[in-house]
Amino acid sequence: MEQWEKLESVAIKNSVEIIGRGKTRQTINTSCIGFDIETTNDKATESAYMYIWQIAIDGHAYYGRIWDEFFCLLAILRQKLTGKIIIFIHNMSFEMSFLLPRLYMAGNLSRIFAREVREPLEVETKDGFIFRDTMALTNMSLQALAKNYCRTQKLVGDLDYSIPRNSSTPLTATELAYCENDVLILSEYAEYLHNEFTRQGHKIPYTATGIVRRLVKQQFHGYEYKNACNKISQLYPQTVDKYNFTMKWLYRGAFCHAQTAICGEELTNVHSHDLKSAYPAEMAHRLYPMSPFRTIPADSVDEHIKRGFAVIMLVEFYNIRAKGAHVLESRHKVIEESGAEYDNGRLYYADKITVFITEIDLAIYNMMYKFSGMKILGAKAAAKAPLPDYLLKSLFTVYQQKEEIGKQLKADPDNSDLKAMYMSIKGKLNSFYGMCVARLNLEEVTYNGAWGKTKNTTYNEEICKSVLSPYWGIYITAYTRLTICTAISALGKRAYYSDTDSIKHNATFEYFDSFNAHIEDVNRRMCDTYKLDFNVFKNLGKFDYEGTYKRFKTLGAKRYIVEEPNKEGVLEVKCTVAGLPKNTFKAFAKQIGNDEAFKRFEPDLTFDISGKNAHKYNDETTAIIAGETMHEYGSCYIYSVGFCMRVDSVFLLIISKRKELSQ
Repeated sequence: MEQWEKLESVAIKNSVEIIGRGKTRQTINTSCIGFDIETTNDKATESAYMYIWQIAIDGHAYYGRIWDEFFCLLAILRQKLTGKIIIFIHNMSFEMSFLLPRLYMAGNLSRIFAREVREPLEVETKDGFIFRDTMALTNMSLQALAKNYCRTQKLVGDLDYSIPRNSSTPLTATELAYCENDVLILSEYAEYLHNEFTRQGHKIPYTATGIVRRLVKQQFHGYEYKNACNKISQLYPQTVDKYNFTMKWLYRGAFCHAQTAICGEELTNVHSHDLKSAYPAEMAHRLYPMSPFRTIPADSVDEHIKRGFAVIMLVEFYNIRAKGAHVLESRHKVIEESGAEYDNGRLYYADKITVFITEIDLAIYNMMYKFSGMKILGAKAAAKAPLPDYLLKSLFTVYQQKEEIGKQLKADPDNSDLKAMYMSIKGKLNSFYGMCVARLNLEEVTYNGAWGKTKNTTYNEEICKSVLSPYWGIYITAYTRLTICTAISALGKRAYYSDTDSIKHNATFEYFDSFNAHIEDVNRRMCDTYKLDFNVFKNLGKFDYEGTYKRFKTLGAKRYIVEEPNKEGVLEVKCTVAGLPKNTFKAFAKQIGNDEAFKRFEPDLTFDISGKNAHKYNDETTAIIAGETMHEYGSCYIYSVGFCMRVDSVFLLIISKRKELSQ
């Protein structure tokens, strides 16, 4: 990695592409540029300071030690290159906390686009530089991005962040190599993005979901898109207040649950089954609300459900109790309650609850709960139909690509190009669901030396831009919960744990074999309808057997530990705990051994150094670092935090109670 002045004498390929049309037409330079900084912390003031920045341009890296040098480098680039110059940054909210105030103070800030305060996705300067965030495009760490897309890999452990450094602190060749690789990775990924989008005449999307939105939009011709928007706007709640109420109380996410009675027990020979592309399968297989919801009499709800209508309803349940070993409803989705008892955040019993549910949720309630009575306080119904072709055709295309590339990758697992293609396509497939549950954003994030928000559109204006009904996302998750809960209900006490699209159990495989045979028939009919290759789609939505854990132990949702053989056949411990990095526990288990790791996996499991970081944003700060006075107009102070797996004392009592009842 060379110092920034070297760039003055370097010839850079000046290649541009025209993207967009009309008012959106832009000339974009396709130089592949990545930028990153390293910072040092001052614990006394809880502030951070940049001591080296690095930039890679078409595979060549340069660095500087102070901000003035970086702005000099930008001036050199501006002289050498034409068009707008995109600079890619991974996790741009960090770098921009330092850089954005300087751009604003220099009068060089043209505009920002951010999804939330301090979370910019794009920052454009008046002299034609565009900073873009790659983390939002990949939903990956830089290490994972490199592994899946790049030849250059991230170096780990070669830069000790605990050492105080200033702009004059010497860096070793190893430390500089660490800095260099971080931007070379981004330069390589920029090449991929320019090939995929810029050189095809398209703007690079802001997010992974944005990539899929473009695929869907390409299905339309002429006025079709506008006509679809007009139609779909009728499938929204009538007012923004009703929309907010619907998204708060009717939308339920994935079902994540541990059978309370087995919490804390060390179980053996636990099988794992996982749904293949669960959300895409539900999108392809099911019927969805495709007309406006209209009010119906409460006593006609059963008839509407029997006739195949989508029904949403506000319901009171009386003396409701879990039928068996499993509990369903999240505390956060109960609007009103009396006499309620919860197992790890899910309803076990109540004298009365009020909830807002779909007919799919009602079917799951009937499966999982018993109750003395129910009263429908209000209901609406809509006609059901398959999702529109413009959505399903895009979904089918991406799924087919994933399957085809997946087969090639199995035959050639070390092919980096295939790996990059597969991860890109897999990300697109996962984003179809994300696109359907994205919330409306009626505010614009602003920055004028300080962050703020301003209303930038009305509800009616926003819904007239959409070709996706919010009810589709609500029903996708409802159908997936139905699939999982039906399996759990069939397996009973032998189902131990579930999370979104997977079930851990010690039952025989008859249920899964029967389910898969049914899904294969569903896929055959789907392929006949849409003229698809059955051999490609025959396994969509099936339960895959993922293996058997020699040992399994859970302490509730998002808290479990397993022991299973690795590729070499050696038994290895893996742990999934919300808030605890997997590698932290993996290293811990290697140090103390598998048996001890299972013993230590108990409430109040504590790590003083967890491998997890927290952050604090600052405005203007000054500190003396290793003898040098350093100054920032804005910064992000990142610090390591410990971890303690807290288990509520009430839940511990409930576990004991459930164990007694299950015996």
